[in-house]
Amino acid sequence: MESENLYFDILSGLEEKNVRYLIVGGYAAILFGANRMTNDMDIIVDLQVDNLKACFDVLKANHFLLFHPYIKENEVTPEKILKWKIEKNMKALRFESKLQPFLMVDIILDLPKDFDLLYENRFQKKAGKSSLTFIGKEDLIEMKSMAGRLRDYQDNFSITGEAIWLEKMKEKYSNDKR
Repeated sequence: MESENLYFDILSGLEEKNVRYLIVGGYAAILFGANRMTNDMDIIVDLQVDNLKACFDVLKANHFLLFHPYIKENEVTPEKILKWKIEKNMKALRFESKLQPFLMVDIILDLPKDFDLLYENRFQKKAGKSSLTFIGKEDLIEMKSMAGRLRDYQDNFSITGEAIWLEKMKEKYSNDKR
């Protein structure tokens, strides 16, 4: 089974269960014009208990299991996520495929603004009978800027064409001794 099919099955399941989610990361960057590849899928979800449980149920039904040594899936609550973000600087909850171990879904926890505001600015794209829900372009750029990794600056440059992202890359990595 190809990764795109597994990811599409997850996204279709999220839509069927009315999970409030947004596709972010590489797939969103590609949608908005970045020329790149990705082998994982990053999403953000509304962290309300019922929404989070429905999301986990869809991931489990598609053979994706939570991959964290100190977290059990049934222990995940919005309160604990907030605690882990503060105490452990947790940025994401990672789920890995039992069918293809190199496939991952990350639920990103580090948001540039409240989920409801991001959801208001969402971009929906029809895919067959489903409608996929992406983060809005400006919010994606802000989120990638906040992450500050080279890949994120490259994506922002590809999406916007603005030289400021080249300057940020040079500034951040010109003194890198690796």
